[in-house]
Amino acid sequence: MKRTVTAAMAMSALALVPQMTIAAESPTFLDVNENHTHYGAIERVAEYGFINGYSDGTYQPQASISRGHVAVIIARALQLDLPDQNTLPDNLFADVTNEHPHAAAIYAVQEAGIMNGREGNTIFAPHQDISREQMASVLVRAFELELIVEGGNQEPITDIDRASEAHQANIGILSQHEITRTSDGNFRPRENVSRGQFATFIDRSLSVQYTEALGITRVQQIDRNTFDVHYTETIENLSPDNFSFTNDLDILDATPMDDIAVIRLVTTDDTFGIEYTLYYQEGRLSFSFIGNGGSDVEGMMPVGTLISDVKKVKGTPRVKIGLWEELTSSMTKMAISMTD
Repeated sequence: MKRTVTAAMAMSALALVPQMTIAAESPTFLDVNENHTHYGAIERVAEYGFINGYSDGTYQPQASISRGHVAVIIARALQLDLPDQNTLPDNLFADVTNEHPHAAAIYAVQEAGIMNGREGNTIFAPHQDISREQMASVLVRAFELELIVEGGNQEPITDIDRASEAHQANIGILSQHEITRTSDGNFRPRENVSRGQFATFIDRSLSVQYTEALGITRVQQIDRNTFDVHYTETIENLSPDNFSFTNDLDILDATPMDDIAVIRLVTTDDTFGIEYTLYYQEGRLSFSFIGNGGSDVEGMMPVGTLISDVKKVKGTPRVKIGLWEELTSSMTKMAISMTD
């Protein structure tokens, strides 16, 4: 079955809740507070309804995540059509009957070409932990991520040779989009993915698709207070007034540049060491940077996707600029039973 998931469909998840605040008055899970590495992503993805915690109120972010749970989360994020139990085959795989709690999601992700069975496609292994290299291929297929020929993060992955050949290209794509990034350049392909890590991977993937769906190709920091937002010339009426930064970095002026597809943003002063993320119509974009407090901008690297003069294999998606409002009005939550 040909998959018909579009960028707009995937990004409609972001219409569930405003994102300018990361969390509610108190953390959703007892074991994930605001100091946790994956706190923001876990809170957002939980708000979207993609992940659940355990009955004791914990999320257990360090625990590994199973293939069955990954199938459920991907099906939710992409709003895949889930068949009723009576329309499913009696046995999807040797280890998955139509009575399995995740059978519908497993069927949906397989039909969409996102996840495959194992051992000659005879079993799905829903309780088996998923590795980081397997996760890379799942995310690339699910969110239709493409190779960035120019720009993006081109830093080499130092342990890419440790990955299976079948996953190496997809690990590179994930790194280019900075959906995965580590301080030492290692991807650790054979390690299992934790529940906290997977929440972050999903959160970043959604932001990348939203950015691309808007036609934004690059956000360039000119100096401490100036940012140029580059977008495809086919996009019309991209409203400067709809941009904003987190953490009280105010935009004083937003002006379209003459003759080029650029909107220049002028901001108040940043604070050293604080991470700021750019939003459009309350949707989180894939550009963040660390404030330098007025020091030399040279060497200050963004911590989100920075696509420079992008040349994509299949081109940049085009959508209407009323994307956020359109998605907000059309979004309906999916009801998928998931027991953690």
